[in-house]
Amino acid sequence: MIQSERPFLPSLHLPDLDGQMIDLSSYANKKLIVFMWSSW
Repeated sequence: MIQSERPFLPSLHLPDLDGQMIDLSSYANKKLIVFMWSSW
């Protein structure tokens, strides 16, 4: 597979701060920082 044929951002659904589900692939071609953490 050629590098340019791979999807840049996978389709991943996550809740925003208001609880609405968003799809990360809708942010394609935009700069995006995703912070993920856990409280174990």
